[in-house]
Amino acid sequence: MPVKGHLTKVAKTVAKTVLKIAEVDPKWIDLVETNETTVDTLLHCFLREMNCTLFQSLSSPDDAQKLPQKKAGPRYISVVGDTPSAMTLVQKLAIYFTGNGTSLSEGSCQDGAIRSKYSDEKHYLETMVWNRAEKLCRVGHVFETNAKSPAFLTHDYDSAQYSTWAESRWDVDPTLSFYVAVSDRVENVSLGLGLTMLVLSFVGVWYGNRKLVRAMAEGPYNINTSL
Repeated sequence: MPVKGHLTKVAKTVAKTVLKIAEVDPKWIDLVETNETTVDTLLHCFLREMNCTLFQSLSSPDDAQKLPQKKAGPRYISVVGDTPSAMTLVQKLAIYFTGNGTSLSEGSCQDGAIRSKYSDEKHYLETMVWNRAEKLCRVGHVFETNAKSPAFLTHDYDSAQYSTWAESRWDVDPTLSFYVAVSDRVENVSLGLGLTMLVLSFVGVWYGNRKLVRAMAEGPYNINTSL
């Protein structure tokens, strides 16, 4: 079975399990279905060409031009920084598949980020999304929260119970460099081999030049080519 078939079955199982944990009525759980074509489209967009038709339709004209062509987009998630394009697209996809269509215009839809009744720690993000292909504004309950480790809340940075991490970035594209410090023994051996090769090279050039000069002095018919 192709990968898309396996993922379609996994998605259906996960969806039913989540609904069961949420204590949804079993009659609604039995109605859950997954679409293999949709899974195949998402695989293509995320792993092969992020500039696909679906992502183009959910992005603004400016954002659509920034989508990578003929390749997958960056999925690096920073501790602090800009929201990755893949994460924003996932939020828009959630609205696209689960949201409701409205009669709002394109201008009202793009400017209509609905704020939640909750505190600043929890607010709706990209609640409205304009589908350029359908020319339809969809509204869905998609929000984000800060994933703060309890270690940072209690300032227990040496905690063995909660995860902690640090990050340094100097440019837009994430890079990682390894600097290996060799031992003194390896450095001494490398220096010794280098000096030995240098001396042998000088000796070889001197000896070869000496034989060549002697051969040229003997004349063109008595050249001794042996070393």
